[in-house]
Amino acid sequence: HLADQALVHQGKLERLRGVRVGVDAVFWLRSIQALKDPFADALGGIPPGIFGFVDKELEQFRRYDITPLFVFQGVAPGPQHSMFVSRMDQQMELAWTYLAKGQKSEAQKCFAVSTSRINGDFVYFIFHHLRHKGYECLQAPYFAGAQLAHFAEQGVVSTVFGPPGLLLYGVPSVVIHVNFSQLTFDWVDLDSVLQKWQITRDQFVDACMLAGTEYCLTYPYLNLGHFQPAAPGRFNFDAAVYIIKQAPLINWMQTFPTEDMKNDHVDGYCICKVLVQNSPVLHLQDHVIRPLGAGGPGCPPPQVP
Repeated sequence: HLADQALVHQGKLERLRGVRVGVDAVFWLRSIQALKDPFADALGGIPPGIFGFVDKELEQFRRYDITPLFVFQGVAPGPQHSMFVSRMDQQMELAWTYLAKGQKSEAQKCFAVSTSRINGDFVYFIFHHLRHKGYECLQAPYFAGAQLAHFAEQGVVSTVFGPPGLLLYGVPSVVIHVNFSQLTFDWVDLDSVLQKWQITRDQFVDACMLAGTEYCLTYPYLNLGHFQPAAPGRFNFDAAVYIIKQAPLINWMQTFPTEDMKNDHVDGYCICKVLVQNSPVLHLQDHVIRPLGAGGPGCPPPQVP
């Protein structure tokens, strides 16, 4: 959607020369096309030649004098809603069914959808491989994104490379793609996003929650045509922005037809808001794990919604 709104900018790779970049390690691994083997899980889970492919990417960083600081996910909570898990299970079951029938092309498509190909074992191997190679690596206490936001705020890194969702943590700009062959990189800018929709950062966070995440359900009335028309089959994020500009999130929580439905949504929104605002991170000043945005000893605790 950011690309549709002309909010993805492109820059020359030379601008990153000599820059220390905080890297969401799993996001980076998923961006390496050679690692995307849809049959990896079926064959045992780890694509062959992984270290060779990773080393080629690392060589590109060295060639352009980019210093990566790799941040790995910590003990983050899993998805709160079973739909994210059951959908993957259904695709995996369908993939094996196609394979048993000899329909390899259909099986490949289902395997590709059903697995992230970057599982826990894979990440463990890569973490230790990078450390063995002498790269800076850190496993965050919780979310890699929150830790990267703290590093950016403290000036430990000049920019971050990861998913656009890092903007939710208040990171000013995020590199979302690096194309070494074309010597370019794509990035998104928080101020541009807020100006485009004429909203505050808090409203941006609330709009994203209304749109739905792994931790909160999509607002059920979001895709009604009278909010903002959308093309058939396309998700309408503009509707979420429109809704949140009309009234605060708490107001919309009063509109559910049943108390159970209201509780399901409110609980998810509260969890998501806390995870964005107050995820535990390793604070560099005193090497203590505290919520993101919390000050040092003696400072008042962060406001939790």
